[in-house]
Amino acid sequence: MERWLAAGKNESEAFQEAIVTDFNGDGRADVVTTSKVSLDTFASNGGFAFRSSFDAIAPRLAAAGDVDGDFVNDILFSANVDDQSALLLLRGGRSFSEAPTSLGKAPGMLQVLTGAVSNPIGGLDDVTDIGVVWKNAPGGDFFVSLFRGSTKGEFDAPFAVSADGRSQAVARVLAAGRFTAGARDSLAVVATDTGTSTERLFHVPFEEGAAPGKMEPSDPLDGAYEWPKANLVAMKQEGAPSAVAMLVPPAAGGEAGAVFVARVEGGRFTITRAATVAHKRRDRTSDAISDDFNGDGHPDLALVVEDDAKRALLVSLGTGGASLSPFVEVPMDKAPRAVAAVRLSGKRRRELVVLSADTVRPVLVDGAPRLGDPLIEGVDDRATALVGADFDGDGVDDVAVGGLDGVEVHFGRAVLP
Repeated sequence: MERWLAAGKNESEAFQEAIVTDFNGDGRADVVTTSKVSLDTFASNGGFAFRSSFDAIAPRLAAAGDVDGDFVNDILFSANVDDQSALLLLRGGRSFSEAPTSLGKAPGMLQVLTGAVSNPIGGLDDVTDIGVVWKNAPGGDFFVSLFRGSTKGEFDAPFAVSADGRSQAVARVLAAGRFTAGARDSLAVVATDTGTSTERLFHVPFEEGAAPGKMEPSDPLDGAYEWPKANLVAMKQEGAPSAVAMLVPPAAGGEAGAVFVARVEGGRFTITRAATVAHKRRDRTSDAISDDFNGDGHPDLALVVEDDAKRALLVSLGTGGASLSPFVEVPMDKAPRAVAAVRLSGKRRRELVVLSADTVRPVLVDGAPRLGDPLIEGVDDRATALVGADFDGDGVDDVAVGGLDGVEVHFGRAVLP
């Protein structure tokens, strides 16, 4: 694989985050990165060219998608503006000719904790809607809002999702998926109902042209476990409702975490424990990924778990209806740091790849899961982020690795296994 390194306009500005999306409408994946003081864009045309930079204090990337119906993806991020935190929209196009548009400000440290992009959430208009969890003040509650995209070229007024018409739910993580048999996506939100002070997994449906429907809560989680602060993953299957997989830590004093799978039944999530796993971390955000890794049409699940002794990569192959086979640990010499789903050699299905030490390898799942030959060697051994996308438009996914010094993009070729 060929290598390309994305550094900011000032190499002393350490890379913090990256998001991959086609922001200029040419069919190739581009890269957007943040440092502590700017948001930078890099356009792909078989190589990469620095496109533009926007000064921003403490920017955080949230999501990307076509929110205005012009068939070009836009970028949603948060930053400090005039001593206030703001949620900002940068519209994509052949060139970024306009400054980011503010979607609203809040006093203090508003934080975009996680974004869910779905096309569409709650609508049939082929315009991306964005669900986002944010914080409205220092020490304040977290809550979730839906920004509904519009072909008018602007967001409709955001809906704040609340529980049973009472005060705002304290939301922590969310995922989007087609959790029911209808044609619209909905949200899954782990939240505390401030009316009852209890945590639940809420199902948030949406109606065309209307505010979000009632948040239907699940039953409480088994008392041996804590609700997750991360690791909420939609397991999507063609022609069938999606499910939600949750990697959860044990309650205080517990020795093992677990994987729960939730499905919507009668408008609310029903939660089932799928497996016990050796996992204790409560703050990891890249531990879980779902895709069809073996091409059988069923969603599979890969987890990076961590307890007091080690980190491990676990793989479970789907058996239909979002059901999972027993988790199997992938033998590894070095601890895994990140996983991604990558379409290699022009194959229709995505394959699981893992970053460990300075190497990216595929995980072969035909038979017992095992590591394949290295795809990339010599990457930044401090890298913690991994993503696959077709940056040069040749039909083969390329691999981006994010570390402290920038983003390395390794271009794939059809000769890959």
